[in-house]
Amino acid sequence: MDDTSASARLFDRSMGMVKSGQSLLEYGSGALYFSKSLVEAGLEAGKLEKNIESLGVTKDEVTKISTEVRGMTGDLGTAQETFLSGIYDIKSAVASLNPAELSSVAGALGKAAIATKGDFAGLADLFGTTHAQFKKMYNESDAAFALRFANTLSLSVQKFKTDGAKMQSAMQGLGATAAGMGVKLEEQMAVLGELQNTMLPGVAGTSYRAFLSSVGEGFQKLGLNAKNAQGQIKSMPELLEEMNQKYSNSFVVNQATGNKVLKLDARNEIKKALGSEEAVAALENLLPKMGELKTSISEIKNANLSGTAEALNKMASINQDNLSSQLDRSAEAWKSLKTSLVKIFPAVRFFPS
Repeated sequence: MDDTSASARLFDRSMGMVKSGQSLLEYGSGALYFSKSLVEAGLEAGKLEKNIESLGVTKDEVTKISTEVRGMTGDLGTAQETFLSGIYDIKSAVASLNPAELSSVAGALGKAAIATKGDFAGLADLFGTTHAQFKKMYNESDAAFALRFANTLSLSVQKFKTDGAKMQSAMQGLGATAAGMGVKLEEQMAVLGELQNTMLPGVAGTSYRAFLSSVGEGFQKLGLNAKNAQGQIKSMPELLEEMNQKYSNSFVVNQATGNKVLKLDARNEIKKALGSEEAVAALENLLPKMGELKTSISEIKNANLSGTAEALNKMASINQDNLSSQLDRSAEAWKSLKTSLVKIFPAVRFFPS
């Protein structure tokens, strides 16, 4: 019995040592993985920071941007690397953009991505293009214009039951045509949103572009005037009203779709004047909705007067209020913490010497 008991005690001690050793190995492996994870997070963020510096942003400005971005990752559930990469794209597209406002611009676009279920990188690219086209029309800071862009996009998505990616596709299809003719951002997005009710996003953009490109000469051929007293193109609701006065009795209901369409003779006359099927399609789809379009443009403009981006904040908050979004925010907050730790403790300290 004594020999048996002694053997049992020896076995227990041996097993205890094995378990302790296993625990130490697991702890060591975990610490090594954590250290490696920290290094990777720091290296990626550091690389992106250097990219931003290469655009003429000072090191101090980049440090400030990174600190502000890390604070946003947990709130918005967007990765720090995604923010920094987007900031690089924005600054590349708009060299004049104030570095002190870059993180605020990124924050507005991050909210817009959530509010419209869009892609941050795609919206960052779109913002760069939109800034170049429209910023000169508005006497405001870059950060304020970013809020205007994000709020206008969010309102348009809400009103016309579309999303950020589709609006991006429509705006890319339109290009700079509307902005070049002095059409404000709010009107452009409202028109594109309305057209998406009956057209694919890309088609909505190209149809709108075709209409605007031919409207001056086309209206003259129809005995109408497309310009106001200042020689500028009239707003879309005003252009539609001109056409409606001439063709109000030229619509019939398509029995297959239930939509109002132009009678064949009127359609052929307009197509001959405007020069393309795409231009006629834009007009045909907007004319029956001209009252709704005018109201939508007015509502979006009024919503932007306060500069508080109420619609943007409300929509982003609603879309964040779900488990998946909360998990994303927690994950990005953790990644942000790891990057912060690298800033505080050089990663080499985590490795055995």
